[in-house]
Amino acid sequence: MGHYTSEDYQTFIRQHLDARSPLLVEQLRAIVRQRFHPRVSQLRIEVLPGGLMGQLPLTIFMLDAANFHVLHNGDAFPLRLLEEVEHIIPLAEAEWIRQYDEAGVETIEVELQTLIAWVAACWIEAGGHKFSLAALIGIRGDIESFDLKEGCWVLSTSPV
Repeated sequence: MGHYTSEDYQTFIRQHLDARSPLLVEQLRAIVRQRFHPRVSQLRIEVLPGGLMGQLPLTIFMLDAANFHVLHNGDAFPLRLLEEVEHIIPLAEAEWIRQYDEAGVETIEVELQTLIAWVAACWIEAGGHKFSLAALIGIRGDIESFDLKEGCWVLSTSPV
């Protein structure tokens, strides 16, 4: 078996994500430009920890100051990002992932961290630094989130 490292796996994952960057930036740019109801105080992107063999596991929620979901534009939120993309990592690549797993690489953890870093980069490219509300991304059920505006990890007031 060849050398299978976390760094190599991160590069492998990033290539698949980067191919979808223009689509994600376009969706995020539309969100950044929206005007939201005054009750909305933050945008929270929830990452489902199921891996990237299927659709992109990202859902955006609008929350009020008490972390309750706020409906916006009828049924527009929550919003799944890149819902039209069937597979981030093609099923044909499953053998590669299995080899990384067998080599001891924590593939799901690498995927999650790479995904969050990728979304953060796309957020910046989409003009997210101009977004007037708080914007966080985090793994579902985790108390730590990445603050997309400040570019750092923070403890959330409630789990994502």
